[in-house]
Amino acid sequence: GKTIKMDFFKPDGSVSRRSTFEYNLDGSKAQYKSVSKTYGSKHVYTYDLQNNEIERKSYDSDNSLSSVKKTEYDLENREVETTYYNSEGSLDAKYIYKYEESDDIVTKKTKQYNSEGLFTGSTIEVYRGDRILSRKTYKTDGTILSELNNKYDVNNNRVFSSFKSGLINSQTTKTYYANGNIKEEININSNDKTRVTYTYDLSDRVSTYNKAEIDSKKVLVSFGFSYVLDHYGNWIKRIYSVNGVLAKYILERDIAYY
Repeated sequence: GKTIKMDFFKPDGSVSRRSTFEYNLDGSKAQYKSVSKTYGSKHVYTYDLQNNEIERKSYDSDNSLSSVKKTEYDLENREVETTYYNSEGSLDAKYIYKYEESDDIVTKKTKQYNSEGLFTGSTIEVYRGDRILSRKTYKTDGTILSELNNKYDVNNNRVFSSFKSGLINSQTTKTYYANGNIKEEININSNDKTRVTYTYDLSDRVSTYNKAEIDSKKVLVSFGFSYVLDHYGNWIKRIYSVNGVLAKYILERDIAYY
């Protein structure tokens, strides 16, 4: 099934935001709308014969065009150029991508240009399959702006991640249950050290999320989740509780079956 509508509710039961999705006959996303009382938007997509998104037009709540994104691909269906235009059709930004391959490692190099066509920075990403091993962003003079590093276990679960940018220096370590669900997450940064634990129901849906300080063991927040299912067993309503208070937040979705 595919999601065709998602409603976000306030505590009083009124809808705060509604998202709708439309699809082409091949299942690709044709249109996405997000509407709230204060803001509305629509995105319309165009694809090539390989089902790559080659154009996305975005519209404001009054249905006026706000921006256009165009993307070109190589013979392996990888992005080689992405260009953004404003509502008047003028250039906003451009990204050019190049790839290097060695065994099962792919290095993606990105150069970014502004609305005047001037070089504004670059990014180097290293992948194994669809898993990103590292990402470094650079200023125009070649100095490192930020750095991300990831490690994975034999099941391709991310078990360690570190990020550095200026004064920010954070690390995350995760452990998993045998079925691949996250069991525990330890976050360490310059401000605090926290541990997050997860539990799941028999259908592997998250049932609890608890976050506590590592040193003091003080519980910072505790989330609970319960679900209402349709006759296919897919959830159509997710009810949240925060620190034991029920129905603080409810998410509903409509699913169409073909």
